[in-house]
Amino acid sequence: MAYNGVSLNGIYPNGFDWTFALADGITEASVNLAVSQDTTAANTVKLAGDGDSIVGLLLNVEDRGAQMGGKTGAVKTKGGMKFQAISSHGLAVGDHIVGGGSGLVKKDASAASNAVVWEVDGDYVIAVLS
Repeated sequence: MAYNGVSLNGIYPNGFDWTFALADGITEASVNLAVSQDTTAANTVKLAGDGDSIVGLLLNVEDRGAQMGGKTGAVKTKGGMKFQAISSHGLAVGDHIVGGGSGLVKKDASAASNAVVWEVDGDYVIAVLS
């Protein structure tokens, strides 16, 4: 829900959509979930696991076939994004977020992440990644 008629959801600086290889298990159903770096392979993202730093929001999934690089996806890496939070998340405006598992997000108890909540809307938060 927007506050005072203003929402940061969908406000992105230009040039921050990046194409990454996708870890096994990511499907079309993973679109609009939080992703983090998969350190088992270069230039690869996975669904954000519990406590993982968030790289961005998965925008699409494309299977290019083995000859063309396999499964890839565009990831929004900076700006205002709508993330689904874990159930009973207790998030509030000003909280920092990290991965909550399976591409969901949760509160970063250390408040050290680069993702800050600006709006809370039920099971979703609008966070700005910087």
